[in-house]
Amino acid sequence: MAGSIATIVALALSVAVALPAAPVRAAGPDPEAVAAFEEGQELFSLADYEGALAAFRRAGEIQPAPALDYNIGLCHLRLGQYEEAIAALESYLAQADPPDRADIEHMLEDARHQLEKERARTDSVPAEKEVVVVETKPYRGLVIGGSVGVGLGGFIALAGGIGFGVAVHRRNQTIEAFNESGGTSGPSVAEVLALQDEAETYETLQFVALGVGLAVIAGGAAALAIGLRRKASRGEEHASVRVLGIGHGAPSSSLLRVAF
Repeated sequence: MAGSIATIVALALSVAVALPAAPVRAAGPDPEAVAAFEEGQELFSLADYEGALAAFRRAGEIQPAPALDYNIGLCHLRLGQYEEAIAALESYLAQADPPDRADIEHMLEDARHQLEKERARTDSVPAEKEVVVVETKPYRGLVIGGSVGVGLGGFIALAGGIGFGVAVHRRNQTIEAFNESGGTSGPSVAEVLALQDEAETYETLQFVALGVGLAVIAGGAAALAIGLRRKASRGEEHASVRVLGIGHGAPSSSLLRVAF
């Protein structure tokens, strides 16, 4: 009996050893977290940094990942929320050791500097006063005035040239008809002489209108050109402002990081 039991136990053990162990499946990224992360990428590419921030936070709540802290920090930087950006980037560096750590530390230095400047401005402004910053556009008057000048000068030259030219043409036609008839029909000699004087006067006015119109056009064009140059230079000044976190070494420091 004892031998039979020993035989059964031995067989059971041999079967257990022969059976392969069930594979342990590693937990992959949560589909909802991946969807939220991809939504954040899309919104960030569209410069919707608030929407991207919300999406990255939602992904982190579902499945935390160090890269999400970096992406969250980058969104805060783009929104000018330096205190929150500093906290997120420091959390990222505490969890990861990226190859561009020095660049991210430069980003943190910039963010801290901007935060200090903001706090200094806040401390220097009395609490009861509201500071309104109005962006001036000194070129606008030149652009508008120049455009109006060009249009007005064109109207003067065109209206004067055509109007007085028609008047001169009509009187010359009457005078030519008188000459062709030999003075036997039409206006009298005195009237023809008066028409000649009027034709000369209108012709002079025609040249004056053309001259004034061209002068106004030239002045308007000059003002418009100056205004457009000032506008372009002002746009270049805005474009030359360094974007926080960009320009310290590897360009990858300003890009989103893959979390899953």
